[in-house]
Amino acid sequence: MKEIIEKLNNIKNKIIEEKTTGKLRFLGLIARADIEGKWDLLVSADWIKKNSSEDDFVYIIQKLKDNFDEKLDFLARIVLLTPKEAFIQQLARAIIRENGGEAGKITSLKTTKDYIVAQIVVIAFDFTDIGLDVSQETEDGPVGIKDIVNF
Repeated sequence: MKEIIEKLNNIKNKIIEEKTTGKLRFLGLIARADIEGKWDLLVSADWIKKNSSEDDFVYIIQKLKDNFDEKLDFLARIVLLTPKEAFIQQLARAIIRENGGEAGKITSLKTTKDYIVAQIVVIAFDFTDIGLDVSQETEDGPVGIKDIVNF
């Protein structure tokens, strides 16, 4: 897991360097209770928009391939979310509550929508200038979800 985290940190740094139109708000791995031995990679950023999700997927997938030599068997899915999406905001509030908003590992995290996360590894977290007000949340769902077998 240490090597995976190091490579994801490299990806985080590249994304921050290359994407200057907004902040990378969240990058992390989630081990869900219903998928054993695999992780979902969650990405939330200001530059992720509903109408450009395919380009964003291609960008993230290329970063993964470049850093992992296409050995992505630890991943189940890639999930792209806008920072205003209800789940990512609930996750952000829970991480602040549980871990002080710091990167690192968290276990047994429960969001307010009763979505239980078995474990989460936070690589990047930056909600400093975004209000986490429930009234601003959207219920649109993820911008996109890509199963790893699709690429």
